Amino acid sequence: MASIGETFKAARIAKGVSESEAGAATKILTKMIVSIEADDFSGIAAPMYARGFIRIYAKYLEIDPDPLLAEYNEKFIHETGGAPEPYDDEEKKYSSLPFDPRIVAGAIAGIIVLIVLIASITNCIRRRAPEKTAAAHQTKNARVLLNEPLPDLYLIDRETIEQK
Repeated sequence: MASIGETFKAARIAKGVSESEAGAATKILTKMIVSIEADDFSGIAAPMYARGFIRIYAKYLEIDPDPLLAEYNEKFIHETGGAPEPYDDEEKKYSSLPFDPRIVAGAIAGIIVLIVLIASITNCIRRRAPEKTAAAHQTKNARVLLNEPLPDLYLIDRETIEQK
């Protein structure tokens, strides 16, 4: 059975593209394609990235990624001790804690939102308070003017008004 790299290399040659053309089409660095075809996954930062590269490159070369991913998991993850297996049961994740961190995180987020909301409301109230006092002062001055008696005005001619 051919290795992951040999399978990719044969498919790429059969498709008639170079390593750099494959890199440009898949947005994977050419040096990563070269190392994948050489079965050297040590230059890839994490197994998650290697799996992603295998999927993308297999899709581009129109081959099934599942057997390649299974081979990668068997050869490279279990040999090196790789990443821990994901939790199958959500409750097992938090069983050692006296509380559920998801609930605590939600409560903290709710408190933060509440604080921001209260701060915004008080800020709006503070900004509007001077406007109300200025408007009240103008209204008071207008009432004083209305309460004063009108001056006696006499029309001497059309353009001249005399005040007594």
